[in-house]
Amino acid sequence: MRIMIFILFCAFAKAATAQSSSLKKSTGFEAKTFEHKGKTLGYQMLKPKNFDPNKTYPVHLFLHGAGERGDDNTAQLTHGSELFVQKNDEFPAIIIFPQCPKDDYWAQVDITRNEQMGENIFSFPEVSEPTWAMGAVISLMDEMVKKVYVDKSRIYVGGLSMGGMGTYEMLHRRPDMFAAATAICGGGNLANIKNWASKTPIWIFHGEDDGVVPARYSKLITEALMRNEATPKISFYPNVKHNSWDNAFSEPDFFSWIYSHTWEDANDDCTPQWLKFEEKVLINRFKEENEKLVDQNNDYSVVFMGDSITEGWLETSPDFWESHPEFINRGVSGQTTSQMLLRFRQDVIALKPKKVVILAGTNDIAGNTGKTSIETVAHNLFTMADLAKAHNISVVLCSVLPVYDYPWETGLEPAQKIIDLNGMIKTYAAQNNHTYVDYHTAMKNERNGMQSDLTYDGVHCTEAGYLVMEKLISAKI
Repeated sequence: MRIMIFILFCAFAKAATAQSSSLKKSTGFEAKTFEHKGKTLGYQMLKPKNFDPNKTYPVHLFLHGAGERGDDNTAQLTHGSELFVQKNDEFPAIIIFPQCPKDDYWAQVDITRNEQMGENIFSFPEVSEPTWAMGAVISLMDEMVKKVYVDKSRIYVGGLSMGGMGTYEMLHRRPDMFAAATAICGGGNLANIKNWASKTPIWIFHGEDDGVVPARYSKLITEALMRNEATPKISFYPNVKHNSWDNAFSEPDFFSWIYSHTWEDANDDCTPQWLKFEEKVLINRFKEENEKLVDQNNDYSVVFMGDSITEGWLETSPDFWESHPEFINRGVSGQTTSQMLLRFRQDVIALKPKKVVILAGTNDIAGNTGKTSIETVAHNLFTMADLAKAHNISVVLCSVLPVYDYPWETGLEPAQKIIDLNGMIKTYAAQNNHTYVDYHTAMKNERNGMQSDLTYDGVHCTEAGYLVMEKLISAKI
């Protein structure tokens, strides 16, 4: 698999880095080495001007992308190092840029290519030994924090692309080390997030049009963090490809946000946004879009109400939505039926559409807002349907998609719960003359999970999955 990773990333490393042959070394960095298990890790270190070993300083670890791997102990400075030099007067810190060997990787990950989808698929194991490169960096940081001139309450980590993946792995393997983190166009194992979610604030960046590491990997991380009672800072950039580090480094508060955190205050408020019941997050997500639609004639419009399955539909299968301008997407990742009920008036009733398509319930079963019985989930769905009917809006109720296990909350055994909930939805739809769309039967496998070619994580759909849904919903509406 290491060979596969090497070949795959060599194929697009040039596009990811646009590295020139004459790399300009950032002034101020000093080349160093660290021995680990009989091999040498090269790294570059920048110390504050007028460094005084009798004072204490923050330490900021930054992990480069796949295109900068090697043994020259220089290429890792390609992206971001000059900015660190420029900001070091304002934010004095010890900066460490290690270099991953050419045949290694910061994170444990299997990478394959889905030619049908035209994208790379990343699979991150929940349990694994660190790669040599990650193990070396961990050992290096363990040694660094012992230095008398290091402020142990202000240790930071960040990275881009492969380094973004390494950032998540570093947080997992050293959950009590970092006061803040930044991850640019990365991804990681969702189940391991619980180890650090409530401890380290993180700012996540990604380009929406990233063709190397799809943006959904950062969105899945974001959802998983929220499920684990964290409130990540997020920046997703429309029309930006893999080089979202340019956008991230241009954020005016990039450095001030990082260095404002200390380990002591890192856990002050990690309540997820949706549990705070903040209007702008929970109710007014689509306020501006809705205001543009309220005064229009929406007699032929169809509102799709849902969670990340619905929201992701817009990104993964844009042609479907572009060919149906009457369709209005009102999906919000991570939300449960109780939260959708709170925004149903603004996002559905006020728009006066012809129909509403409701697809929800999987996040309730996953326990996003606490343990909830399927009866309560069903009643929330039925209440939305009753509200729509009372306002002369036709109702389309959808089955919950099959799930064998949630990657961010394993062991809940959701498969049968989903089947039972779908039975309740189908019965209610028949009794109240609502349309029922059965996605579950068409998409399930022998374990009542989702067919592997229709999903990339067992819960969310690939383009092939959405094609199945599109055929079924088009036949009904």
